[in-house]
Formats: sequence, C-alpha cells, structure tokens
Amino acid sequence: MPLRLRLEPLAWPFLGLLAVLIIGSAQYASNLGFFFSFWLAATAVLGLLATRRHLLRLEVRTLHVDSGFEEEPLRLTLELRGEDGTVVEAAFREDSTGAAIPAPEGARLVLDLPPRGRGTHLSPPLRLIMRDPLGLVRLERDQPLGRRYWVYPTPSGDRPLPPPAGHDNRGGQDDFTGLKAYQPGDSPARIHWRALARGGELQTKQFGGESRPHGPRVLDEERLSDLPREARLRQLAAWVLACEAAGEPYALRLGHSAPLPRGLGAEHRTRALRLLAEAPPA
Repeated sequence: MPLRLRLEPLAWPFLGLLAVLIIGSAQYASNLGFFFSFWLAATAVLGLLATRRHLLRLEVRTLHVDSGFEEEPLRLTLELRGEDGTVVEAAFREDSTGAAIPAPEGARLVLDLPPRGRGTHLSPPLRLIMRDPLGLVRLERDQPLGRRYWVYPTPSGDRPLPPPAGHDNRGGQDDFTGLKAYQPGDSPARIHWRALARGGELQTKQFGGESRPHGPRVLDEERLSDLPREARLRQLAAWVLACEAAGEPYALRLGHSAPLPRGLGAEHRTRALRLLAEAPPA
C-alpha cells in the first residue's frame, strides 16, 4: 500500500547542518568531518527505513462502530497491532488530533467519527502516521475501514401516540361494565368494598372499554402526511422511544419499505430506527 513522506520542521536545520559539514570537510580535507557527516546521514536513513517497516506491518482491526442520533457523538473502537515499541498516531482528518499509542502486543484506540447527517454511512479511511526516531520526517498511510453505521433522525415532535390497533373509545370511564377478580396492581379505588364486607371475594370494578382486547400501536407515516418528510421521521423516532419507555409493543409502517411487524425490546428498537435512518429524502 502506498506511503506518503512529509518533512518535519526539524528536517531543514538537519539538512543545512549536513551540507555545512560536508562542504567544510571537503574544504579542509577532514576525514573526521566526512565520517561524522556520513554517520548522521546513515542514522537518518536507517531510522526512515525502520519507520517504514513498522508502518507497513501495522495491523488495524475495527472492533465496534457506534450508531446513534443526529448531533450525537459517535465513536469508533479500533485494535492496533504492531512490532514491539511501535508508536503510531491515528486520525480521520488533517485537523483531528489522533492519539499516540504504544502497540507492543496490541492496543485499543477510540476515535470520534466525523459528524454526519441522517442515513447509512461507511466509516471513513483512517490516516496512520509514524515519525522517524530523529523527528525529521513522517510517513502516512491511509487504512480503509469500510464498517457500516447508521445515523438516526433526532426524536422530536409533539403529536400524541396513535391509539392501539382495535382500540374502542366509545365506552366512557363512567360506564360500569362488570366485576372481575382482583389482580395485584389493581387500583384500590376500584375494589368492590361492599361485596368484600358481605364476605365475598375480593373483586374490582371495570369501566368503559377496559376489558376489550386491542393490538399494538401502529406507528404509521401516513398519519403525519401533513408534515415534511424529515419532520415525519423525527416524530416517528419519538414515538418509537415513547413506546419502548412505556413497554408497549408497536409496529412501524413507512412509505418506502415493508412494514415492521409488532415487537418490543432493544433489537426491535434498533430495526425500527435503522428503517428511519435509511428512509430516502422527500
């Protein structure tokens, strides 16, 4: 793989000193001056060759790449392996500050990913930098990573959650529908105390449509058709988090993809947010 060589600021004084030594040694026929000049030059060349070997033998492995919401800091975790005593600097851009790490048996490095908008992205190439022992030159190598990650739309919006599928709102809270056996967690205000006072079993009152079965909440993009596309996706992301927080199963319907069936939990949440991230722009 190609390497780039760049001179460090210290290289120019070193080259000037070397030129002065060689010219002076030639003018005064000084064998000691020639020896010292060639010794300095050989030391610099050997250091450059050793640095090149270390950089070429450096192995990079991606351990983990974050997915998250827009404007949320995302990080990439790498493992670097090199020869004993190798020191390397890693960065994504010219202006980013990489961390110098020793890597005798492998070391982990965590870097911040460049900010990206909503969507699916590939982690950018990593720039690896090594300097020779004298600090005269630096060698650079670009390492492709190719790991995929998702940037989800930022959850926002004030629309209420859609009602559960099959939910019937016709029954009012004041409509008494019957009694049922007491279950732990039932409100004490709904216990039928008169039946208990007459020696009966503990029962609770039911009102409205409480006993009517209903399905999961269907988070349908069509309910938000009056909003711009990005606003719809942000509202859907907020609904997903609200359902997860309440422990309510939910399904997701988007106009660009097959619907996500009913589910709940971390894996289902990830699938839903990835669908939102992959949604094409309006």
